[in-house]
Amino acid sequence: MAYVHNLQGIVYSDLGDFLTSLHYFLKAYYLTIDHPEFEYHYAIINNLGTLFHEIDCEEKGIEYFIRAFQERRKLHMKFELNDGIILTNILMVYMKLNRAAEAAPWYEVFLKYFSENKHIVLEENRIMLRIFELWHRKHISELKQCLYDFLEIAAKSSDYKNTVRNYMDCIQICISLKLKDQAYLLFRNLEKMEAHHPDSINSARLADIKVELAMQFCSREELYLHLLEAYRLNRKAREQEKRNNLQSILNKMDLENALYEQHIILQRNEELLRSNKLDPFTEVLNKTAFRTHVLDVIRDKNKNEKGAFFILDIDNFKMINDTCGHLVGDQVIVEVAANLQNNLREDDLVGRIGGDEFCIYLQHIKQIDDIEKNAQRIIDNIRTMQLTGYHRHLTVSMGICIVDAEKDFEDIFMKADHALYEAKANGRDQFVVYKNDYFSQIMQKKRETEGSS
Repeated sequence: MAYVHNLQGIVYSDLGDFLTSLHYFLKAYYLTIDHPEFEYHYAIINNLGTLFHEIDCEEKGIEYFIRAFQERRKLHMKFELNDGIILTNILMVYMKLNRAAEAAPWYEVFLKYFSENKHIVLEENRIMLRIFELWHRKHISELKQCLYDFLEIAAKSSDYKNTVRNYMDCIQICISLKLKDQAYLLFRNLEKMEAHHPDSINSARLADIKVELAMQFCSREELYLHLLEAYRLNRKAREQEKRNNLQSILNKMDLENALYEQHIILQRNEELLRSNKLDPFTEVLNKTAFRTHVLDVIRDKNKNEKGAFFILDIDNFKMINDTCGHLVGDQVIVEVAANLQNNLREDDLVGRIGGDEFCIYLQHIKQIDDIEKNAQRIIDNIRTMQLTGYHRHLTVSMGICIVDAEKDFEDIFMKADHALYEAKANGRDQFVVYKNDYFSQIMQKKRETEGSS
């Protein structure tokens, strides 16, 4: 998607819709931050530099060009043409602004890696660097020769936008130095080049340049004619700009509608997924989802951390149902579930495994004492609950299994269940932590009791 947004940014920039262009470049910018594995972030940064350069915001442009170059170096990319183009972008802005001292270290890097590279864009930009240098030094004769060199190489260029920008700079230099013949020669060549890209905005741009040339080199009558022509073409360009803006607005509306529809679909999918994972009565995890989440957490946990698996059972719940009615019993279950959710950490898990039984899994346990403190806090919180329709203290019993190296859910569950049985056998309203050394005797006692009954 970042590639698509980048392309959209380039297209809107070519249309002169810089605000929409910036919108898409920024979308691409943040997507490439989130996905550094694509190694594409530098290209978006460079395009942002080009965008600012096109609207004559040179300081911002050079900032992004430098960042683009640094981004490629940070990725340890091999020096290639992209680096050379970014370097010449940096150098040309510095030289245009007559800041040769700041350009010098960048020029050394350019010479080190690209002095032998004869790519047409680099050759053209090399000549432009020389033109800027001669302009500031007022070396007119050498500058004229460089301008002819530029015309020769520009005719072979494949980078339309770069070459047009260079033509504009050369014409402005000629106007500033009153080089009439060279200025008009450059203008005629630019006209021929723009003829292959017919567009009202390009025509208006050429008309503006023609007015500047006329102001410097022509009579008042010729200037008047050029001004009329420029007015006509600029008016036509404004109409084209309105159409472009209208299309941008319509495209934006279509995009936002599509995004909203996508949001609704995702929202429905999330609700469907949520309904499949939650116990509909209490809105905590159902038994299957709880088991899945616990297994995921156990698999991913740090080997130096422990977990704690709780089974919680409401004491004397049958008596609550029998004496207060099933509606009150149901309300007790709902309020206990809410209490557990509200008093546990965000990354702890709560599930209902049936009836009045809940499971809890606590993550990131550093010390065993923390487990016992949390268990007692849960019991105390439930004991002090103000229940709807039930005006006695509610108590719970809990069995706890400390999860260290265990990976088997059934084994962990069985151990916690054994500990729960011991908590109930000891009088309820308490917790018991499973320990191997005495639970075999307890379970033997449980089997004997169940057998005799």
